[in-house]
Amino acid sequence: MQPDPSKLTPGVLDEYARGAFKLGACGALAIAMHDELGWPIVAITDAHNVFEDGKAGGGSALHWVVRAPDGKLVDVDGAHDEEDLVEEYMFDADDEEAAAGLSTRADCVEWYVESQGEPVPVNLARSFVGVVLDNAGYGPPSPHLLAITFTRALIEALHPEALEEARRRNDEETTPGICHTHDFTDPNMHMGSAFEEVVGRSDRVDSEEDAALWNEAWDIAQKARFDLVKLQATLPAKDLKKLDRSELAECLDAYAAANGLPQGSAEKLLMRPLLTQDQADWLEAHRNAWEASEEVEPDTPAP
Repeated sequence: MQPDPSKLTPGVLDEYARGAFKLGACGALAIAMHDELGWPIVAITDAHNVFEDGKAGGGSALHWVVRAPDGKLVDVDGAHDEEDLVEEYMFDADDEEAAAGLSTRADCVEWYVESQGEPVPVNLARSFVGVVLDNAGYGPPSPHLLAITFTRALIEALHPEALEEARRRNDEETTPGICHTHDFTDPNMHMGSAFEEVVGRSDRVDSEEDAALWNEAWDIAQKARFDLVKLQATLPAKDLKKLDRSELAECLDAYAAANGLPQGSAEKLLMRPLLTQDQADWLEAHRNAWEASEEVEPDTPAP
């Protein structure tokens, strides 16, 4: 049964919307996410329809998704390991053998719009991209995380004395918008690399949103005097879930030092008396992020 678009509220991912974009309108959501993010479209299809180079042939698909920069396959239910999602469709495939193949927007449009009649308009599906990405852990790019990544790049590129001199000159600068890291390196190149690492693509020269993110991250880093520890100590709690375990450990150490707390796991620190509500909230978010993260090493102990 095809989904009824009149039962969808734009941007509201309720039970009906989840069913619609899982069973009948997955193509619409894949096209919308591809158009918004540039992430490649992937078809879950019969194994014989995927060639040796990993590309899917034209024709039908069992399910349409996009591939995130970290390799996960993303649909309305979140981010999945490829093997797990393919296994979900095994019994629907020819000879019970499914596979994931790189596809194209044109093939997805041909299947979804021309063959299926576009049961849910792609323009309507676009309103769900934000909430789907949030639920999958790929929310709006964080300017603070971009500031941290940018600062790491500058620290690696500049001799410590040069970076300290850039800081001193910035402290004395009275003209807005001037950053003296330009005196010693090409910081735009480093911000461009950081942008690609954090956002998963290059910045778009004609995008006001990308320019705003770029400028906000630069401002955050410069106000922190390109001090990595200071930036880590002030990372918003909502961004913790985007870090791996080594990064989480570094941020916890920086946060504890900045807040007069002893070194220890978030679990242990949460048992301390007289925490402020903000401290408790941050430490709770860190504990949750640590538990949900994939381990960098098999036996990595909690920091």
